[in-house]
Amino acid sequence: SAPGPGPQRIPFAGLPDAYVVTVPNSIQSIAATDDGEVWATTKGGLLVRSSGVGHELVAVLEETVSGDEVIVPPPVILKSGYVVAASAILSSKQCEDYGHIRWFNTKDGKVEKRDLIEAPAFPFSVTSDGLFIGTVVEYKWDKSVGRTECYKGQPQSFQLRAYNTGGVVWARNLDRPAGPPTLAADEKRAWYSDGNRTLVCVDLNNSGKAAWTLELGPVGKVKLSNPARDNENRLYMNGATFLAAVDGDKGTLEWEVETPSHDALVGEPIIDAGGRVVVSGAEVGSNLGYRKYAIYAYNREGALAYSWLHSNEQIFTVEKAPLGLTAATDGTLIALTPEGQLFLISEQGELLNQFEGMQLIWPVLLSDGHVVVSVGKEQLVWSLMLTHGLADSGWPRQRGSNRLDGKAL
Repeated sequence: SAPGPGPQRIPFAGLPDAYVVTVPNSIQSIAATDDGEVWATTKGGLLVRSSGVGHELVAVLEETVSGDEVIVPPPVILKSGYVVAASAILSSKQCEDYGHIRWFNTKDGKVEKRDLIEAPAFPFSVTSDGLFIGTVVEYKWDKSVGRTECYKGQPQSFQLRAYNTGGVVWARNLDRPAGPPTLAADEKRAWYSDGNRTLVCVDLNNSGKAAWTLELGPVGKVKLSNPARDNENRLYMNGATFLAAVDGDKGTLEWEVETPSHDALVGEPIIDAGGRVVVSGAEVGSNLGYRKYAIYAYNREGALAYSWLHSNEQIFTVEKAPLGLTAATDGTLIALTPEGQLFLISEQGELLNQFEGMQLIWPVLLSDGHVVVSVGKEQLVWSLMLTHGLADSGWPRQRGSNRLDGKAL
């Protein structure tokens, strides 16, 4: 369809040097190519593309969206020049869910491939040769009831599946949903959390068979985060009460440290420009719940480098505590709260600046220092907050990089 209004250079909520682009629907996720082209998914199944700072909205791709189809996970951008988007088709008549994996050429937005899979698409990782790896959840529906009742169905099975354009390549049965895998730089292996306390390494050259497993954290109810990977294949992951470092090649524990007393780690760790592991958390403010958002930075030996706290007006549960974290080349950390506050924090743990009114969409940091955020649900904003791009640390943000492909170099 025709692009929306062109960008407007306007002040917005105190954001410096802001360009605003309006899109047709509420934004759900943002990704970007290495040269700064921005792609976003919206509510209702649209995939929109903008050519960069100060340029027009290039395309709104909706020709492949029909009926009740909704793009579910964020788009994944391949270095080969394709954007991969997964979607679910929710059938109100049959109470069945199907999904599409679609490839878009980044030059003209043309749909290259459209493949039907058996179940809704969840966040996935993609190798450079087009192997999609992620968890699939299958449900057993009662087809005698209407669409609303369908969503009360209980999951029947979980699988970690790998797809290519020809269909399923391999599948592993799971006891519970697994996080999207973290891919090795050579793409021969991948690591994922099994949704409990086990880290699993699979061999991508051997039908996804487990190379090794490692249990982390205290015995009991533990939910590991997705692993972050540095440039030497060391993995970092956390539970609520600990942070661990693992040799990703050997599958051996290097160290495990407990959180500060009564505090909790949540979300997923990232690695900053100095090689420190940064993870968000919450500090207990009373026996009723948490009062402060927290950020903890640990060095490579597991020692606490700094902690940063932000008081919240209301008590919140630990499930609502994760902050969106992104690390810049100059050591600055970008943190987004569930309330839409955006903080710039120095590598010493000091607050540099803060902005209000953001949507809870993980921000993208471009190489020229522009931070792309979502505001007003239907607006993308480019703001020149920094002078540097993403840290070259191996895992400077969730899913590794702006491409969201699960493999950062």
